[in-house]
Amino acid sequence: MLPGRHGECARLNALLAGVREHRSAALVIRGEAGIGKSALLGYAAEHAGTSRVLRACGVESEVELPFAALHQLFHHVGPDLDLLPAPQSAALRTALGLAPGPGAPQNQPQNQAQNQAQDQARNHGSDQPRGQPQEQGSVIGREESRFLVAAGVLTLLGELSGERGLLCLVDDAHWLDGPSADALLFAARRLEAEGVALLFAAREGEQRTFAAPGLPSLRLEGLDPATAETLLSDRLPTLAPGVRRHIVTHTAGNPLALLELPAALTPEQLAGRRPLPDPLLIGSETARLFTDRLTHLAPATNRLLEVAAADDTGDLKVILPAAAALGSGLPALQAAEQAGLVTVGDGRLLFRHPLMRSAAYQHATFAARRAVHVALARALEESDEPDRRAWHLAAAAIGPDESVAGALEESAGRAARRGGPAASATALERAAELTPSAAVRGRRLVAAAHAFWSAGNPLRATALLLHAEPLIEPPAQHTNPPAAPSTSHPHPHPPNDPTAPSTNPPTGPSVPSVNLSTGPAGQRAELLQLRGLIELRCGAPESAYEVLVESAAHAADGPAALRSLVLAAEAASFSGDASRVVEVGRLAAGIGPSDDPIVRMLTGTAAVFSGDWAAGARELRAVVAAAKGVDDPAALLWVGRAALYLGDQSMARAVHQRAVESARRAGALGALTTMLDRLAFSELLLGRPDDAEAGAAEGLRLAEEIGQDEAVVHHLGILALAAAVRGDDERCRAHAERALAGAAARDIRLISALATWALGLLELGHARPEAALAHLLELSGATGHPALRLWSTPDLVEAAVRAGRPELAVAQYEAYDQWAARVDMPWALAASARCRALLDGLPTALDRYEEALALLAPEPRPFDRARTDFLCGEALRRAKRRGEARTRLRAALETFERLGAVPWAERARAELRASGETARRRDPTAFARLTPQERQIAEYAGRGASNPEIAAAVFLSRRTVEYHLSKVFTKLGITSRIDLARLDLEEL
Repeated sequence: MLPGRHGECARLNALLAGVREHRSAALVIRGEAGIGKSALLGYAAEHAGTSRVLRACGVESEVELPFAALHQLFHHVGPDLDLLPAPQSAALRTALGLAPGPGAPQNQPQNQAQNQAQDQARNHGSDQPRGQPQEQGSVIGREESRFLVAAGVLTLLGELSGERGLLCLVDDAHWLDGPSADALLFAARRLEAEGVALLFAAREGEQRTFAAPGLPSLRLEGLDPATAETLLSDRLPTLAPGVRRHIVTHTAGNPLALLELPAALTPEQLAGRRPLPDPLLIGSETARLFTDRLTHLAPATNRLLEVAAADDTGDLKVILPAAAALGSGLPALQAAEQAGLVTVGDGRLLFRHPLMRSAAYQHATFAARRAVHVALARALEESDEPDRRAWHLAAAAIGPDESVAGALEESAGRAARRGGPAASATALERAAELTPSAAVRGRRLVAAAHAFWSAGNPLRATALLLHAEPLIEPPAQHTNPPAAPSTSHPHPHPPNDPTAPSTNPPTGPSVPSVNLSTGPAGQRAELLQLRGLIELRCGAPESAYEVLVESAAHAADGPAALRSLVLAAEAASFSGDASRVVEVGRLAAGIGPSDDPIVRMLTGTAAVFSGDWAAGARELRAVVAAAKGVDDPAALLWVGRAALYLGDQSMARAVHQRAVESARRAGALGALTTMLDRLAFSELLLGRPDDAEAGAAEGLRLAEEIGQDEAVVHHLGILALAAAVRGDDERCRAHAERALAGAAARDIRLISALATWALGLLELGHARPEAALAHLLELSGATGHPALRLWSTPDLVEAAVRAGRPELAVAQYEAYDQWAARVDMPWALAASARCRALLDGLPTALDRYEEALALLAPEPRPFDRARTDFLCGEALRRAKRRGEARTRLRAALETFERLGAVPWAERARAELRASGETARRRDPTAFARLTPQERQIAEYAGRGASNPEIAAAVFLSRRTVEYHLSKVFTKLGITSRIDLARLDLEEL
């Protein structure tokens, strides 16, 4: 055991024992500089037994090089990459520099003239055909390479663990480059049964931190005084007792300070003959101990250390030529090695401790550091590492320099192709700082903001947009005055239509017409589009709408304008403002051809919301019909939205399932959160709470990890509604409370309405109709949303009738009945018949229920059918037709139990007792006891997917899939995948 670290070592021993038993774990060891984090990593390596050990260390000068740390971990495991699914293997090979990235240039970097040509092309638009749906994917899929790399890391760790287990040690994690940190944390959160341990050591008290939400931490404190004095006595037996006690007291037991401080003291001070420095250096100032040691070295040795500290690889083939250009060389290297400051081996120079590297660099003057970077850039002139050379040139620059800025922009492009948006963003930001031209600087700042947004840093992206805006020339005044939002529509809507727009015009400034622009105006449109997107995902939809419409008004071309309008329509939908949805449709109609799928989607939705169902349905059906050849996830979202408005929820589910699968194949987790939200909602509308919960739970976890606040509240609302179906009070209220709080903070009426609907359905299931009615009536008020008001109408009617207030639901039912007749979907007509039966009462109710059940017969809607069976059974019992009542009630009870809808099942059981039959209480089915993740894995396996295919799809390791699948077999009482394939999972 390490001195004074018995508890910490015991925890590591338990972790290592778990690895040998194929259990995985991750741990972040935190503490101030020198507290003993690296020593604990060394202890773990020494006690790893037969487990394989991989190491990496974050380096300050490598933080801008994407995947530098992953390269340290995996550069020697090339053959093992063949074990990964092809997309993951390709992405990881690209990240590690083992293969070129997609779109990588085949020749040398382009010259300045080519850069200028590209700038001009950006300013004046592209040649891409207008209205192509793939354009929308550019916003959603920016992060797909990054997440493919992360998924590849997870899979690779599981494969490398083998039968012996795997220990990965990452020191100085606070200096990890962003892409490596993201990939390793992604894997760490999903490790379960692979036999992999991931240990991170991260320094506290620094400006740069290592955030690892969701991972357990072990914080190291200083050694206790007795242990600290023993450590000093063992190291320096001749140390004066008073000096020893003083050092222990004033270092607070910091092991590094305890061991390093004596080396910085004179013999007279060690012997107690001279006073000690006051104060002694501890905590964040421990690095000064190393600086004191540098002052005693020869200038040539200091210069060599400065070069080594500025270099990012320790490669002597680069360090020695650069040092020679500055008057240093091999003798200085020998002196540094003899002083114990560095070690040399395999052609690499390594500092004995990372703090020494920082101290050596910071000890140099500005002029000296600049000279070092110039020398390193010259040493790299003939190398094939243009990124390193560009960063050294940038570090040496003392003013604007277009050649250096251009080199950094090229470096940013390479980083982006490797899936490193954070590194790309930093390079672009530095390139902008060095750009002489204000216009080009503005463009680079916007590009940097895009990269920071893709890297999950909206605050930095917003700050850069604010810096860029004054540099981009504002657009010329429109020749035509802005068009005010329309408050009247050419097609009247029926009275009380729940999809009708508000009679109040939108608040805020008037909406301009779209006059496509070029040049700086197009750049401004791009800036506004990104600002609107950030506001949509992280701010208020109402504000986002105004910015996005303004962006569309100044777009350089039709596709760019439509990209902004699609986002604006989403913002209008989130805020529940139907008139703005209509306005977006009007603007879209003036941009692209009428058969463009985006234009059809926007104009069709606008027509529906204005009450013209004939025109709206025609356009939306054309969008759905064109979906057969569409594979782009963004385009599939539009198709799914069109299907929902048409009431074709089965089609919506199928389309959203395709979108999810497409996003999984691409590794596009940023898009996947939205796809899972839409799929889960479709499952809920079809009365499939288990499937909805599985998708929403996965989506919530991903959204929280990557900071998508808008997606978080969506998934919370869906989880609340799924819990309401089951009658789970605690979970429903907890999810709804979080969803309502998040929606209120950003004025997202869609989510407020979804959570309110969940609370109403919960009360209805528990036979508390008055409370249910109060919630459901809110959907018609300030917190309402047109679409959710429509879909919740059957619940409102039932609550109002059971509460003795049927008149409160009549108007909304009539609008629903008209909608059901227009869309002509069997389930909608069945729901309308059920509502009519409730409102009419006996004796006509029985005919209405039979009509509804006949319409539902071919429909895959178990919850709707069970509720209709239940209501019909109630009515039959009251009509003294008990035998027929029991048939309906038994069917309802069986379905409610299968769905886990506990309060509904209890009510059906009570009705059966009242009809003269006692129903035996059944335990939940084995399948219902599966967790959402186990259910998801079981469904993939039941469809014939292999374990590696399942792992790639759900972003887990192969071993974790095996672990969960074994639990599935146990719970279902089966022994093989063949048995699983025989089960009808859709009916369980």
